[in-house]
Amino acid sequence: MRTIVKAIPYSSRSDVIRIVPLTDIHLGNQACDEKLLRHWVKDIAESENTYWVGLGDYCEFISRKDWRTDEEAYASWLWGKHDVILPQQERLLDILSPIADKCLALLKGNHEMDTYRRENRDVYAPFCENMSKAVTDPKRRQLMLGFAGFLRLKFQRMNSTGTQSSSWTQDWFLTHGYWAGRLYGNGALNLGRVWGYTVADMVLAGHDHKKRAIQVSRFRPLNSGKVEKQTGFLCSCCSFLDGAKYAEEHGYPPLPVGPLEILIRPDKREIKVVQ
Repeated sequence: MRTIVKAIPYSSRSDVIRIVPLTDIHLGNQACDEKLLRHWVKDIAESENTYWVGLGDYCEFISRKDWRTDEEAYASWLWGKHDVILPQQERLLDILSPIADKCLALLKGNHEMDTYRRENRDVYAPFCENMSKAVTDPKRRQLMLGFAGFLRLKFQRMNSTGTQSSSWTQDWFLTHGYWAGRLYGNGALNLGRVWGYTVADMVLAGHDHKKRAIQVSRFRPLNSGKVEKQTGFLCSCCSFLDGAKYAEEHGYPPLPVGPLEILIRPDKREIKVVQ
């Protein structure tokens, strides 16, 4: 586990920084809402002060020799192809490249890990390497965080002379997640457990395909002798799998699709999660 540190500059006291978690895209699965994904990529690319993090399971990555393979489950652009993994890698890069320069961190999920274990093919490291090549600032090219890790965000207000006039640091814990279940309670319990063993202002997780943000607080002692209330969020970040067919075949309830949005007002020390 490691920490990636990223500085996010802004110029005005009224500026709002937006961060969008993209997770569980499952590109290559016929249930993946690719149109919605492209909509969000366009939105992130064209929006000022907007960044994103990737939480894993970017593609389906189930090969034809895998016991889970199902021709009907493949996206139509994979039908008849012998190697279905490489086309998914190439299509993913093609879709996400326009927002590579706005990426803060990339996790790997169980689908990336399974591909390495079952196929002896590393799809995660090449993805991170190719995405980092499009990052213009050398200080921000480190994207690879693994299955879980910390993202330290330093929001820095810069004045007209290019010097820093204000700063606010947030520590976020990112994990692909390791829990699932048909009910929301299981996810809430596990997010609470993560909050218990990490010192973070925000916890972001994927994997269970649900969309939920829980605001939590805890007390923290200060050197002055006073006690401060630390407020944070536990976020289960949604997938891009169309709920209808996937839910029908797997016995799950239909779930919403598309990411939540995190809005930060650094000068006011405020964070809001839009679901």
